[in-house]
Amino acid sequence: MSQCPNCYATVESGTRFCPECGELLDDTGSAASGTAGPAGSSSSGGRHTPATAGGSPGTEGTGYPRPPTGEDTDVVSARVAALLLDGMLTAVLPMVLVPVAFVFVLAGSEFGLQVFLFAVPAVALLMPLYYVLLEGYWDGRTLGKRVFGIKVVKETGEPCDFEASLIRNLLRIVDGLFAYLVGLVAMSRNDRRQRIGDRVADTVVVRERS
Repeated sequence: MSQCPNCYATVESGTRFCPECGELLDDTGSAASGTAGPAGSSSSGGRHTPATAGGSPGTEGTGYPRPPTGEDTDVVSARVAALLLDGMLTAVLPMVLVPVAFVFVLAGSEFGLQVFLFAVPAVALLMPLYYVLLEGYWDGRTLGKRVFGIKVVKETGEPCDFEASLIRNLLRIVDGLFAYLVGLVAMSRNDRRQRIGDRVADTVVVRERS
């Protein structure tokens, strides 16, 4: 047994990467100075810097400091709670805009008709855009995920980018069938709790690190 010089975690002899911080170790369990680590991270002088979407060193707190494990992704209850909260938030605008516009239409208002014709496609686009844009540009978080302390990252630990967010959220059409039963079944058959959209986009949902 030896100790990681970066985070001081105990590691077994011959281990290539520290299971806690992802530091690349040599055969004796010491840090391999100046050698690139996993998931786009880099090591220099025994210090580990989290990777960003472009694979270069970034600010602390983006992405995940190492490839997430099954324990990191065991957040199913938090995902369900975040989904419910996000659903409530995205339902506020339709619940207000559509009925008001419909009243104006019934009253014969031309402006009300224009608002109603705008409201229908706006409501249809609101939910997918909400998830795609927030997860793609806010370090894998939606408002619901932020409240419940979870976020989306790539399987490597890198931050979720726009492309990955777009793919995983387009497949909500499949995962969301039967009140998200399809997604829950897919998550139950995967040790990292990935729904179909996550598997295709190579993403996982993890617990925020304090």
